Amino acid sequence: MLTEDTDLTFRAYLAGYKIRYVNEAECYEESVETWKKYWHQRYRWARGHMQVAFKNLWPLITSQNLSLRERIDGFLLLNIYFMPLLVTLAWLLGAISYSLHSSEPATFYWFIPSIFIYSSMGSFAPFFEVGIGAYLDGRERICRLIPLLLLAFLFNVIICTKAFFDLCISKLMRNKNLNWGKTFHNGSGDNFIGASDNGRGK
Repeated sequence: MLTEDTDLTFRAYLAGYKIRYVNEAECYEESVETWKKYWHQRYRWARGHMQVAFKNLWPLITSQNLSLRERIDGFLLLNIYFMPLLVTLAWLLGAISYSLHSSEPATFYWFIPSIFIYSSMGSFAPFFEVGIGAYLDGRERICRLIPLLLLAFLFNVIICTKAFFDLCISKLMRNKNLNWGKTFHNGSGDNFIGASDNGRGK
């Protein structure tokens, strides 16, 4: 599994262990600095997460160790990297509907699911997460860069689509040789934009 942490989590989850969410925990990580590194990192995450989804989706649905609420929560988590694919499908359906139907009700009908999926699980979710994180950290200056997450989301649409098709092809060909694609960091994790007056921000 390319995302062994997710796989181990679901193995414990399906075995009946309870996983506690610690709301007050903080974890900082050094982000990648180029789009190429971003591609390699997110491709590994997407493909690995999809691997875990294919492996655990049915055991999760049929699990006797989990309540209905826990199964729904696990189902949503397993499918998170499929959301860019659904967003792309919604866009395509919207474009096809717009080109085939000139009536306003039909156009409006396909407009709703596109916006709904996009705003619920697409680009707007990281907007909220990053915005709240920046506010709690006192990094107000970085908020001006948040709109650039739209570009990252469009990039992720391509990444997740490629990861999905590559995984399907490897399963059809029974190819189990996976490239880990290690993410290299530069050791500048304490050098970030918009910190409060604590001497760390640059």
